[in-house]
Amino acid sequence: MQVMTKILFRFNIQSTSDVITNSSSELFVFKNKNSLSEVVDLLNEIYPDWEGEYLIPEQVKTMNDDDLDFYLDWVYGGNDWNAEREGITRETSKQTRVAREFNLDPAEIYANWDVFDPQSDDWRNKYVEFNREKLDLVREKLSENEWALWSKDENPDYEMQEILEKYSRRYHLG
Repeated sequence: MQVMTKILFRFNIQSTSDVITNSSSELFVFKNKNSLSEVVDLLNEIYPDWEGEYLIPEQVKTMNDDDLDFYLDWVYGGNDWNAEREGITRETSKQTRVAREFNLDPAEIYANWDVFDPQSDDWRNKYVEFNREKLDLVREKLSENEWALWSKDENPDYEMQEILEKYSRRYHLG
Protein backbone atom coordinates (compact mmCIF):
# COMPACT_ATOMS: atom_id res chain seq x y z
CA MET A 1 0.00 0.00 0.00
CA GLN A 2 1.38 3.40 -1.00
CA VAL A 3 0.77 6.39 1.25
CA MET A 4 -0.05 9.65 -0.49
CA THR A 5 1.32 12.84 1.06
CA LYS A 6 0.49 16.42 0.45
CA ILE A 7 2.36 19.59 1.47
CA LEU A 8 0.00 21.72 3.55
CA PHE A 9 2.42 24.38 4.74
CA ARG A 10 5.88 25.43 3.70
CA PHE A 11 7.96 27.60 6.03
CA ASN A 12 11.00 29.46 4.78
CA ILE A 13 13.38 29.54 7.74
CA GLN A 14 15.78 32.49 7.82
CA SER A 15 17.77 31.35 10.84
CA THR A 16 17.66 28.92 13.74
CA SER A 17 16.79 31.77 16.10
CA ASP A 18 13.66 32.43 14.03
CA VAL A 19 12.51 28.88 14.70
CA ILE A 20 13.12 29.27 18.43
CA THR A 21 11.86 32.83 18.98
CA ASN A 22 9.71 33.39 15.90
CA SER A 23 11.01 36.92 15.69
CA SER A 24 13.44 38.81 13.59
CA SER A 25 13.35 42.56 14.09
CA GLU A 26 15.92 44.41 12.04
CA LEU A 27 17.92 47.61 12.25
CA PHE A 28 19.77 49.03 9.28
CA VAL A 29 22.31 51.81 9.74
CA PHE A 30 23.06 54.17 6.89
CA LYS A 31 26.16 56.33 7.22
CA ASN A 32 27.34 59.25 5.13
CA LYS A 33 23.83 60.28 4.17
CA ASN A 34 23.43 64.03 4.51
CA SER A 35 19.68 64.26 4.98
CA LEU A 36 16.50 62.32 5.58
CA SER A 37 15.46 62.95 1.97
CA GLU A 38 18.72 61.39 0.73
CA VAL A 39 18.03 58.21 2.74
CA VAL A 40 14.37 58.11 1.66
CA ASP A 41 15.33 58.62 -2.01
CA LEU A 42 17.74 55.66 -1.77
CA LEU A 43 15.07 53.50 -0.11
CA ASN A 44 12.47 54.44 -2.73
CA GLU A 45 14.92 53.50 -5.46
CA ILE A 46 15.94 50.10 -4.11
CA TYR A 47 12.78 49.08 -2.23
CA PRO A 48 9.65 51.03 -3.29
CA ASP A 49 7.41 49.35 -0.65
CA TRP A 50 9.82 49.89 2.28
CA GLU A 51 7.29 51.98 4.23
CA GLY A 52 5.10 48.92 4.72
CA GLU A 53 7.78 47.21 6.80
CA TYR A 54 10.02 49.97 8.17
CA LEU A 55 9.67 53.17 10.17
CA ILE A 56 10.76 56.52 8.75
CA PRO A 57 14.58 56.67 9.01
CA GLU A 58 15.76 58.47 12.09
CA GLN A 59 18.87 60.59 12.52
CA VAL A 60 20.80 58.86 15.29
CA LYS A 61 22.07 62.07 16.85
CA THR A 62 18.49 63.27 17.49
CA MET A 63 17.03 60.01 18.85
CA ASN A 64 15.25 60.06 22.18
CA ASP A 65 17.28 58.68 25.10
CA ASP A 66 15.64 55.23 25.15
CA ASP A 67 16.15 54.64 21.44
CA LEU A 68 19.71 55.96 21.58
CA ASP A 69 20.52 53.72 24.55
CA PHE A 70 19.25 50.67 22.63
CA TYR A 71 21.00 51.76 19.44
CA LEU A 72 24.39 52.29 21.11
CA ASP A 73 24.10 48.96 22.85
CA TRP A 74 23.64 47.08 19.55
CA VAL A 75 25.66 49.14 17.10
CA TYR A 76 28.68 50.08 19.20
CA GLY A 77 28.56 47.56 22.02
CA GLY A 78 27.86 44.37 20.15
CA ASN A 79 26.42 41.65 22.33
CA ASP A 80 27.40 39.66 25.35
CA TRP A 81 25.16 36.63 24.69
CA ASN A 82 27.66 34.25 26.22
CA ALA A 83 28.68 36.35 29.23
CA GLU A 84 28.69 33.47 31.70
CA ARG A 85 30.46 31.06 29.41
CA GLU A 86 33.01 33.51 28.01
CA GLY A 87 33.76 35.24 31.29
CA ILE A 88 32.84 38.79 30.28
CA THR A 89 34.45 41.28 32.64
CA ARG A 90 33.98 45.01 33.11
CA GLU A 91 36.93 45.55 30.77
CA THR A 92 35.55 43.30 28.02
CA SER A 93 31.88 44.27 28.41
CA LYS A 94 29.81 45.97 25.73
CA GLN A 95 29.49 48.99 28.02
CA THR A 96 33.26 49.43 27.95
CA ARG A 97 33.24 48.99 24.16
CA VAL A 98 30.62 51.74 23.80
CA ALA A 99 32.49 54.14 26.07
CA ARG A 100 35.82 53.54 24.32
CA GLU A 101 34.23 54.05 20.91
CA PHE A 102 33.56 57.62 22.00
CA ASN A 103 36.81 58.09 23.99
CA LEU A 104 34.94 58.17 27.29
CA ASP A 105 35.38 56.40 30.59
CA PRO A 106 32.48 53.99 31.30
CA ALA A 107 32.16 55.55 34.77
CA GLU A 108 31.31 58.86 33.05
CA ILE A 109 28.29 57.58 31.17
CA TYR A 110 26.93 54.61 33.14
CA ALA A 111 24.88 55.33 36.25
CA ASN A 112 25.76 52.25 38.30
CA TRP A 113 29.21 51.49 36.92
CA ASP A 114 30.68 51.37 40.43
CA VAL A 115 28.70 48.18 41.25
CA PHE A 116 28.57 46.66 37.76
CA ASP A 117 29.68 43.04 37.74
CA PRO A 118 28.64 41.07 34.63
CA GLN A 119 29.36 37.80 36.44
CA SER A 120 27.26 38.59 39.51
CA ASP A 121 24.33 36.43 40.54
CA ASP A 122 22.64 39.54 41.95
CA TRP A 123 20.72 41.18 39.07
CA ARG A 124 21.23 44.65 40.64
CA ASN A 125 24.97 44.29 40.06
CA LYS A 126 24.75 42.48 36.76
CA TYR A 127 23.09 45.19 34.67
CA VAL A 128 24.23 48.72 34.01
CA GLU A 129 22.29 51.68 32.64
CA PHE A 130 23.25 54.88 30.88
CA ASN A 131 23.32 57.92 33.10
CA ARG A 132 20.63 59.91 31.24
CA GLU A 133 22.24 63.19 32.26
CA LYS A 134 25.51 62.12 30.60
CA LEU A 135 24.06 60.57 27.45
CA ASP A 136 24.58 63.90 25.70
CA LEU A 137 28.36 63.34 25.98
CA VAL A 138 27.90 60.48 23.53
CA ARG A 139 25.29 62.27 21.45
CA GLU A 140 27.71 65.18 20.84
CA LYS A 141 30.24 62.77 19.33
CA LEU A 142 27.82 61.11 16.90
CA SER A 143 27.87 62.01 13.24
CA GLU A 144 24.98 63.97 11.80
CA ASN A 145 25.18 61.63 8.80
CA GLU A 146 24.20 58.45 10.66
CA TRP A 147 20.64 57.19 10.13
CA ALA A 148 18.71 54.28 11.62
CA LEU A 149 16.01 52.31 9.82
CA TRP A 150 14.01 50.13 12.27
CA SER A 151 11.62 47.40 11.16
CA LYS A 152 8.01 48.06 12.20
CA ASP A 153 7.22 44.49 13.02
CA GLU A 154 8.95 41.16 13.10
CA ASN A 155 10.03 39.21 10.05
CA PRO A 156 10.32 41.84 7.32
CA ASP A 157 10.86 40.53 3.79
CA TYR A 158 14.12 38.59 3.87
CA GLU A 159 15.08 39.17 0.23
CA MET A 160 14.74 42.92 0.75
CA GLN A 161 16.88 42.70 3.90
CA GLU A 162 19.62 41.24 1.72
CA ILE A 163 19.31 44.16 -0.71
CA LEU A 164 19.25 46.78 2.07
CA GLU A 165 22.36 45.20 3.54
CA LYS A 166 24.28 46.18 0.38
CA TYR A 167 23.72 49.87 1.22
CA SER A 168 23.82 49.80 5.01
CA ARG A 169 24.94 47.85 8.06
CA ARG A 170 22.37 45.28 9.22
CA TYR A 171 21.72 44.34 12.86
CA HIS A 172 19.49 41.34 13.47
CA LEU A 173 17.84 42.25 16.78
CA GLY A 174 16.36 38.80 17.34
